[in-house]
Amino acid sequence: MKVKKPGTRSGAEPIAGSLARPLSWVWAALVLSSLVFIPYALEQFEAPKAAVVRTLGVGLLVAMLGSVHSLRRVRWQPLDVAVAGWLVVETLSAVSSVAPRLSLLGDTEQHEGLATSLGLAGLYLATRWGPARPESLRATLRVAIGAAAGAGLYAILQVVGLDPLHWTRAAVYQTGGAFVRPCGTLGHPNLLGVVTSAALVAALPLAIEERRWRWLYAAGAALLAVATLLTLSRAAWLGVAGGGLVAGALSLLARAAGRTGAPSATRARSHARHLLVAAAGLGVLLVFVLAVSPLRERVSELLAPTGGTGRTRLEIWKSALAAWQARPWLGQGPDTFALVFPRFQTPAYWRLEWGVIPFHAHSIYLHALATRGILGLLAGLAWALALLLAARRAWQASSATRALLASFLALLVALAVAGAFGVLGVSGALLLVVASAAVVSLATQDERGAAGADGLGARPLQLGAIVAVLALFWSAGDLVASRAAFRSVMARADLRVPGALESAAAAADRSVSLRSLDDVLARQRAETYVGLGMVLRDPGAALGEAEASARRAVALAPLRAVNHQMLCNVLMGRALRGDTSGVPAAEAAFARGLELAPHDGLNMIQFAQEELLLGRPAAALGPARRVASLYPGRAEALMTLAQACLGVGDRAGARLALERASGLDWPAGSEGARRVQAMLDSVNGAAGDPTPP
Repeated sequence: MKVKKPGTRSGAEPIAGSLARPLSWVWAALVLSSLVFIPYALEQFEAPKAAVVRTLGVGLLVAMLGSVHSLRRVRWQPLDVAVAGWLVVETLSAVSSVAPRLSLLGDTEQHEGLATSLGLAGLYLATRWGPARPESLRATLRVAIGAAAGAGLYAILQVVGLDPLHWTRAAVYQTGGAFVRPCGTLGHPNLLGVVTSAALVAALPLAIEERRWRWLYAAGAALLAVATLLTLSRAAWLGVAGGGLVAGALSLLARAAGRTGAPSATRARSHARHLLVAAAGLGVLLVFVLAVSPLRERVSELLAPTGGTGRTRLEIWKSALAAWQARPWLGQGPDTFALVFPRFQTPAYWRLEWGVIPFHAHSIYLHALATRGILGLLAGLAWALALLLAARRAWQASSATRALLASFLALLVALAVAGAFGVLGVSGALLLVVASAAVVSLATQDERGAAGADGLGARPLQLGAIVAVLALFWSAGDLVASRAAFRSVMARADLRVPGALESAAAAADRSVSLRSLDDVLARQRAETYVGLGMVLRDPGAALGEAEASARRAVALAPLRAVNHQMLCNVLMGRALRGDTSGVPAAEAAFARGLELAPHDGLNMIQFAQEELLLGRPAAALGPARRVASLYPGRAEALMTLAQACLGVGDRAGARLALERASGLDWPAGSEGARRVQAMLDSVNGAAGDPTPP
């Protein structure tokens, strides 16, 4: 019998041993979900992060469910039951969704479907599965803080101009000059702020209590604080305030309980030293905020929550409540908010955000209510209550782990507060489930100790790996399709390049072939072929492809208003080329789109303009009057109404619309103001037709 020397291992054993540890999968998910992105894709950030969670989480879920004998060693806690209840509600809501495909697989932007939820459940179970040793959980927290610090460092590099990549989207804060808010590796400043604020408050108790890594935690906290400030995310700042209070209070309680035998003078000096450090930090922060104009202006907006973007958020919340009232028990379905929002949006929202459709309710609680209903909100409440019970038990279980517990609880409070006014995203949701599982593990360490399930068996590991590979291939197909769609959009954007539209069409074809069930990609293909038809001498074939793709988009997502609008535009485009047979179908598509988005001013203006170009002013008059009544402050609406009135011989109505348009607050020397005045002069002089807008 061949005996291996002590300390030697075969080449495959270290890898296999590492893969068999569920926590190693969790660590990989924490790092990748914070840092991974794919430049030059349609969705550059959330899509790859969701792919990471689905791949690792679903693989883990299958592997662990396959180890039934090991699962029996782990006693179920109230939070485990609450998480299982949440997953049941998530499944029921997805099955009964207004758009089951979107709720199961996830929409193009958010990737919040049941597949991602199953991945999150797997990563929760993996954190619970692993041993409850504090050092393992402390290592998990270090990985999370380190990944967030990496995202924060990249954000700081963006601000100082050292980012080599030029993103296709940026959040710009206008104040005197334009300050580009960094998105880091999260894709949006608000999503970055969620992750950095949670990691910041988690690092504070460890910076106080950890002797070996104290200065490293302190340096990480300082970096995360700067990054969080630069995001200009008010939700993240409030999260820091809430989580920081919890971190400070629990740290003081832990130190007081641990130093009961120390002299009172020693305790007083220790408290004074920490208070002095905290005061100095707050002083530096205050000076920094007052010195930087965007920060100063943003802080002032906290005192006026209904001003600026706060007004927009209030209107989104109204729409979320209306969506919930339409389907109160299980909601509209996971990842359907962007789909149904146009039906419930208010005219006030459109006046504030002309043409922008949010993919989230900008409050995790109202979002859950709108998309998962009362049962979803109750499942979340049960999760929170069970978490409080676990935290109380963990605090009583061991005084040695109270600082670690304070870090996890501070992180959770920061997410809860920031989520009340914003979005968690895939990375924030992962932090939530991992931290929740860690609290329960700390609470049960007296029962499990080192007897937790350290690794997966060979067969469950193989089964989980196979499922993970399949999920990876599926996600890879989505990502390749996203890159092809992005190439199509970029090629279409610059028509000066020879063959740009042909390249755009080829890329659009590839994206649809790879992701045939995505209505967004089908609609983008229709847009591409409409553009191609505009430059071809014989546009028949191109417009035929556009119509086929538009009808495909409608079939895949019949409740998405923009799909019907796209079909209407394609059919009206064919009519403008001489084929008027599709006009009745175009009008029907417009009517359906208007039913699904009754306050979409852009749709009404475009349809009215198309009817005018077809020489049908009577058909244009209805939508023109509607959009002008809804948005009397929009010049394009009033000018379209004036043209429609002139078309039917109503010069008085045209004059009134143009006079209202001329009275708007135009910039000095504006071309639009000159055009309105020219049309008004023409109407008043009754000479010829007014200049069209």
